Amino acid sequence: MQYHNRVDGAQLEEQIIDPHPLSEHMHTTILLHGRGSTAAEFVAGLEATTDSEDRNLVQLLPTIRWVFPQSEMQDID
Repeated sequence: MQYHNRVDGAQLEEQIIDPHPLSEHMHTTILLHGRGSTAAEFVAGLEATTDSEDRNLVQLLPTIRWVFPQSEMQDID
């Protein structure tokens, strides 16, 4: 799995997990983190969650590019 960050024109960092190098890219999934969280925390949670054979979602779905946008931090009133 290839991981990388990208900073766009608005300076928002996102996390991207590319498909497995031996798999053809078939789909892209965009997952949004919740309030009070970050894209990096969301990725860590995704990697830590495994099935009964100790495989995570990225390993089970190797043809998907996973994109985790990072929103700007905002005060909650």
